[in-house]
Amino acid sequence: MAFWDDITSKAQELQSQLEGELAKFQNSDFPPAVMAAIALVAQADGKIDAEERKTVGTFITQHALLQQYDALKMRDQFYDFCEQLGRDDEILKSGDELCVTAITKIKGIADQSRTLVKMMISLGSSDGLFDEREKAVVRRVCHMLDINPAEFEL
Repeated sequence: MAFWDDITSKAQELQSQLEGELAKFQNSDFPPAVMAAIALVAQADGKIDAEERKTVGTFITQHALLQQYDALKMRDQFYDFCEQLGRDDEILKSGDELCVTAITKIKGIADQSRTLVKMMISLGSSDGLFDEREKAVVRRVCHMLDINPAEFEL
């Protein structure tokens, strides 16, 4: 009986730790910041193809930290950022400016900022190649968030 009590206790402890970690990300600015950053990485080569959109969709639904948010809303945010990145309008903010605005809203929140960078790297390398253009985008975001890119070997 003590064995099962130990297992139950450990499971409850791990669940509490996970809930504590997830609570760090209960911020309405985090999902749009992630979607903006991911859109920048996806657009690094100048185009965002259907395969990249599919990869992002899978990432949204399978990443533990993102599962606490509305997946359809995040997907729509990603699509919106992608669409804005493809638009060049002198009157409205450029897609790049909109992405930067969303990303910098989490500046100074260390856990979220570092997690965002890790997500960018993960998606950038999901096709088996994390090329220089993608690395340059991640380095740029690191600088926006006051993170040293060397922390991520960039």
